[in-house]
Amino acid sequence: MLAAEIEPQRDPASGASAAPGLRELLAAGVISPGTRVRPTRDDLPGLGMIQADGTIEVDGESFSPTAASGRVGGYGSGWDYWASETPSGGLKTLATIRREFGQQLEKEEHQSGSLP
Repeated sequence: MLAAEIEPQRDPASGASAAPGLRELLAAGVISPGTRVRPTRDDLPGLGMIQADGTIEVDGESFSPTAASGRVGGYGSGWDYWASETPSGGLKTLATIRREFGQQLEKEEHQSGSLP
């Protein structure tokens, strides 16, 4: 599915595009259900799996990215805590995946004339 086929979330007050959530990333095929995620640093605890409903399963329970990181004793934003392996064997945080997809959405909106 192309980024253009996903209706971006909008901030009700400003009308600006809001950061996409896991559901939008799943719908666009940017990330798949069953994708394993782990902390960005080896010294941090936890393993998770992206679920089809846009949550992360940790220890048999489903959570938002930030709540899932809190479940394993993580810090701050779960979007920065959790990372997925890239095809080249590196790691990419969910925050980076989300940001790159959001940039692609904005680029496509701008090209289609739906953004000023």
